Amino acid sequence: MGDKTMKKNDKLIVVLGVLCLVLASFGILFYAPTDEKVSIMNADELFAMHGSVMDMPDAITVSDECPFYALIATPLAVHYDVEGEGEVIPLYIENMEDPSDAVTKVKYQLRGLGDNEYIIDGSKTAKEVSLDVAKEFWESSEAALLIEDSKSGYNLGLIATPIASYLSMPVIVTDEVDSEVTEVLTDLGVKNTMVCGENIEGYGNVLRFETVEEIVDAQIDLLMEKFGDINYLTLTNPADAFTPKVLDSVEKHFGSSSEEWSFAIPNDYKYALVTIESTSDEAVSFTIGADLEDIHEELQSVELTDGDRAMPQRDSKGNILEYHFYRESVVYGRGGVTYNIYGSTDSSAIVTIEKLENPVYPMMKGLSTLAPYLTVCHQGLLFGKEDFAFTANDDLRNENGEKMPGFYMPRFNADLTTLSNKHIYDNIHVPLNNVLAKIAGDIPLQEATYTRDIKSLRSYFDNKDFSIALVGDPTVLPQYTYQNHMEPFGDIDGDGIDDTAYGMGGGGTPSDVIYGNIDPVKYDWSNKAQDIYTNLPHMENVVGRIVGWDAQDASALILRSVFYDGIIENLDEWKDNFGILIGDGVDHQKPWLRLKLENALHLFTAIKNVASKIPATAPLVHFMDSNGPWKHETGASKISGLRIKDKTAEAMGFEANFALNSEGMIDGYSESELDDLKSKNIISKLFMKKGDRRSLIGDNVVHGREYMEGSNYIIA
Repeated sequence: MGDKTMKKNDKLIVVLGVLCLVLASFGILFYAPTDEKVSIMNADELFAMHGSVMDMPDAITVSDECPFYALIATPLAVHYDVEGEGEVIPLYIENMEDPSDAVTKVKYQLRGLGDNEYIIDGSKTAKEVSLDVAKEFWESSEAALLIEDSKSGYNLGLIATPIASYLSMPVIVTDEVDSEVTEVLTDLGVKNTMVCGENIEGYGNVLRFETVEEIVDAQIDLLMEKFGDINYLTLTNPADAFTPKVLDSVEKHFGSSSEEWSFAIPNDYKYALVTIESTSDEAVSFTIGADLEDIHEELQSVELTDGDRAMPQRDSKGNILEYHFYRESVVYGRGGVTYNIYGSTDSSAIVTIEKLENPVYPMMKGLSTLAPYLTVCHQGLLFGKEDFAFTANDDLRNENGEKMPGFYMPRFNADLTTLSNKHIYDNIHVPLNNVLAKIAGDIPLQEATYTRDIKSLRSYFDNKDFSIALVGDPTVLPQYTYQNHMEPFGDIDGDGIDDTAYGMGGGGTPSDVIYGNIDPVKYDWSNKAQDIYTNLPHMENVVGRIVGWDAQDASALILRSVFYDGIIENLDEWKDNFGILIGDGVDHQKPWLRLKLENALHLFTAIKNVASKIPATAPLVHFMDSNGPWKHETGASKISGLRIKDKTAEAMGFEANFALNSEGMIDGYSESELDDLKSKNIISKLFMKKGDRRSLIGDNVVHGREYMEGSNYIIA
């Protein structure tokens, strides 16, 4: 019985096998192979390939609607040939409906470069734009960069875009490699593709990037091969190109007749974006604090704003039209909490509260879109990851294991400050050092031998001209906060009370020093922080941060730098001037006379108490009782100014103009204004000497406006 069953099963297996062979034969008969051949390619093979650009425009303007537009335009705006010779034209980011004044101005300044401007106005998809640009401006290309039209595609494609510029290859953004894409690639002669994205196929021979680290390694190899050295690195964060999804929102209107200005965060708003906007005829200011008794007293009035003042809106002649106040703040875990608004004058305001999907809300939006352009202008390396960002969230706990509700960033949320510093060290500083080690020739950075290897790395870059540009705001590229005894954060004296100076703009001193400092002592953010090999924080690399209201302003800033020589070419006298304006802010000491009077008055407390109530002597008592150093002429300001003049300005070949103290006022007083000043009251009439005032603040000695407007470089 068993044998018969086995034989029956064998027959079934044979029949199924025959059917499979028949079906397979049909597949062979009806499969039509395409022209492209998908295979794996390594980076070295790709580096040997280049494209050819034709009919270059004089400038490119792209809409700020889509972050991919700038990536598509970058290899056209900046590209290099086989020999490493490059072409650079301006790349403007612009809001087509409301262009930034900064962009409008820099376009005027660069008008001499030509008026053949290529505009990507936002009316087409990223895919359509990328195919149009490739067809219109590329004569041919052996390779192309394919970026998936998604957030994950942007995260990788952003970092890979410099490679496209260095190899003069087009950038194609798409959901899939369909017939439209293959037609363009075929017409250009593309046989090889770099691919960035989780769900997009390649074309021809494929180099697929799956991590930022892979792309950075490829950039380093390419730069060393093409230019022989790397002296520039850009740090950015792709997260600023995509603001969190808004899940819900509410709006409240307040008028000048409102009895009480207050609003509550809805209960289910874990991450809330609060926007306050006001337009008025006066320079109104607002403070907004949480109505909570168990938080720091100052946070009860300044958790969202700390007295920010409205900005004047001016016409083309500089006349003030109105004052506009606008402030965005994000809070975490404040659902159900009421906030009180305090204004400095009668005005109206609109408060909008939005429920965010996540707390990573950049205040300077879209700056990362410009990072590839800035990088390739300097033949540099681009590095950036989403996890560089730091904000409050459910996963963070303080040392007591508690969540940290409140403002979403450090300084206005003291518990977050130490965690932010640790995050910067672990998730940005250490990875950055790893990249620097590869640039230096793979200096090993194993944890076990960290100190020894850091010494080699520090020595290498301390003797090298190397610059690091930060492109992004402190939400996505956070600042390291040092302790500050005048404006502390946390419990600085160990008495269990939060000493944070919330009313002074937040606690601590935020800094970008750590981005250029290779060997800081781990987790040391004290005001006496030292490096492993120096007694003070030492920046082996030069660091600067590109900032702006948005990508428009940042693009204008970058272009003024890249094309600076052209802008100032005809400004002969102005470009050679260096203005130095220094006040007495660095002159501090406790005068000897004050100390003596203070000691004497302390012996006569009763007399002092009486004197404090007499108008004529009250200021003297207040002067004696005030703590801390006083401004008093020590010569430090003058010495500092003269040193800058001698060692910096004149050493660089500039004509230096130095204004000390009142000489640096914007405008001086005319003779008629001095007369008005003397006639103001009886004291002025009796005791004011017009000649003394003229020598201090007369228009013949004040040069602030002249030096500010007439100088290429300014230190003030």
